[in-house]
Amino acid sequence: MKKRLNVHLYVTPICNLKCKHCYYEAKDMKYNLDDILSIEELKYIIVNLVDNYDVYFDIEGGELFLRDDIEKLFLSLDDKYLNRITITTNGTINFDTTQSYLKKLDEFRISFESYNDNIQKQIRGIGLERPLKLAKDLLKNRVEPTIRVTIHKFNFNDIINLIDFYKNMGFKKFSFYEFQVIGYGMENQELALNDDDFSLLIDTINHLNFKDIDIKFSFSKVRQQYKNKITNLNIIDFGNIASLTIDYNGDIGVCPWQKDRFDKFNINSFNKLIKEKIDNNLLNHQCSYCSAFRITNA
Repeated sequence: MKKRLNVHLYVTPICNLKCKHCYYEAKDMKYNLDDILSIEELKYIIVNLVDNYDVYFDIEGGELFLRDDIEKLFLSLDDKYLNRITITTNGTINFDTTQSYLKKLDEFRISFESYNDNIQKQIRGIGLERPLKLAKDLLKNRVEPTIRVTIHKFNFNDIINLIDFYKNMGFKKFSFYEFQVIGYGMENQELALNDDDFSLLIDTINHLNFKDIDIKFSFSKVRQQYKNKITNLNIIDFGNIASLTIDYNGDIGVCPWQKDRFDKFNINSFNKLIKEKIDNNLLNHQCSYCSAFRITNA
């Protein structure tokens, strides 16, 4: 049986936004990229890991669609590789939404903060118009995007209205993650939920109407004590899943949240390096930021 592995693959550090909760501390448009993995190297990483492990990829940036050759990667991959990939975008960059690869992905996530334009602007610096247009265009082309939401002080008590807003427009897939005080979040700690806030959130989750929708709430080990308060929903633990992070410049580490990089991508030694790490359980990881469990109706 293949070893389970979660991989965060960052294809660019550059972003056109500066979201208040960005843990990756994305760089602005003026950042000078002097070292970046090629499309061929990215493909090599994906193909070799899928062929050898039970692996799922989160491919992100920055904003991945700011990389003008990124679609060449997806168009070059067979279905069995695309099925293992989730991509996340801020929804502001135009691309061809009729491309067939979009239907083959495990998930296509678009980041939203709310159904409220002011909250979206307050956290992301843009309104809802552009990401919402992308989401609707994808739906029109029979690609079901996931509404991806960071839960924070401005939206935790309005989750029901948020879900209803997008559900009424035809969106059926939702993925929620809690704000973490790391990266740019260090400068915006007022967005963090306290224990009372989180208790209210759990109560809201227990009373959601899950009919006709697919919802996932992912939380770190800091919230483990709340698992026994969940009723009539499934809980998935991530404790024994290995983690791998590969940066745009080829730096290799374990945690996507923390700078624990231990090596550099080399096409001649990559497979051997990863095998040694996995065989010795050196990629098993669970910090205070990584998702430790998921609440889902699936």
